[in-house]
Parts: sequence; structure tokens; C-alpha cells
Amino acid sequence: QDMCALNSFPYEFPCARLSPMDLFQEARWFFDETSKITWYNEVLQNLLVKPRIPRFGVMTESCASPASDVCDFIVALRTNPTLVGQPAETANPLLLFSDIGNMEMSDPCRICIEENYQSQIEQLFSLAKPVFQVLSAE
Repeated sequence: QDMCALNSFPYEFPCARLSPMDLFQEARWFFDETSKITWYNEVLQNLLVKPRIPRFGVMTESCASPASDVCDFIVALRTNPTLVGQPAETANPLLLFSDIGNMEMSDPCRICIEENYQSQIEQLFSLAKPVFQVLSAE
């Protein structure tokens, strides 16, 4: 809401419109290299990257053809530039990562992903553990 517009004229208190970027400038606060790395590691990596990469694997392996057809349309939309009725620019496989994050929890594709997520992670871990045991023995 615009607090300046809600305040009747004459202003009862000084009013200034500030954007979030103005607050950084006014406070003389900025991202140095350490802050950028911390922001990436603590926020972007943990909240955006880590949850989506394994879910991408679950979606493509367990929830799309041939295993299931629940996510077929969204996978086809992002991988098939000749899909009828869809603009060609929607065919960008990287957009599947944003689709995973933007799906409602009630979406059938998202339900399939979440139902299969834990078992897929356990399966991957059970396959990887013997490989690393063999490598550590050498």
C-alpha cells in the first residue's frame, strides 16, 4: 500500500516513497563478496536449488512416461518445441525447475513427485553407498 497516498494532505507526518533498494542506499549497506557468497549458500542454494534438483529427477523418472503419465504434459511442454497450440519459446527444459517450484501442492504432478521423493532418495543412497565403499577400500 502507498502510505503517502493514504495520508491526507496536509501530511500529518513526513512522507517519502522508498523502494527496498533505497533502503540499502540510505543505510549505506551493500553486498560485499562475503555477503554475496553467504546469500547464495544460505538462501538460494538451500531454498531454491537443493529442493528442486532431486524433484526434477523424480518428476522425469517416476511421474512421466513410461513410469507414469501424470507429468507428461508439463514435460512435453518444456521439451517439445512443436507441441500443438503452444508457443515454441515454452520449450525450454530449464523451465521445468521453475515449474516444480511453482506447482500447487494439490497439482497431480506435484503430488506424484512428493509421494515418490523419499523412496527415490533412499534408492539413490542405497546404490551410491556400495560404490563409495568400494572406492574407499582401494
